[in-house]
Amino acid sequence: SVRLLRRGYDTGSILTVDADLDPAAAAKGERRYIYNRSECARCGGGVSSWDMSGRTCYACEGGCQPRHQQETAVESKQERAKPDAV
Repeated sequence: SVRLLRRGYDTGSILTVDADLDPAAAAKGERRYIYNRSECARCGGGVSSWDMSGRTCYACEGGCQPRHQQETAVESKQERAKPDAV
């Protein structure tokens, strides 16, 4: 997202874990979910990588990064954790 790109530019580092959205990962000291990793920090799934015009791209194979996603996996997880209205 634009916000993550701006944060990376401002800090001079790639940071994709947002403590406001995923406090558990942030508390473990995670800074990135999949960048330069073999296992996703969010879901534990494998990470695939490929070259695109001289840059390395990464994607989670565990399902937390679907091809067409309307909401983040963290938001979806939080929504599922809410008790049903009575």
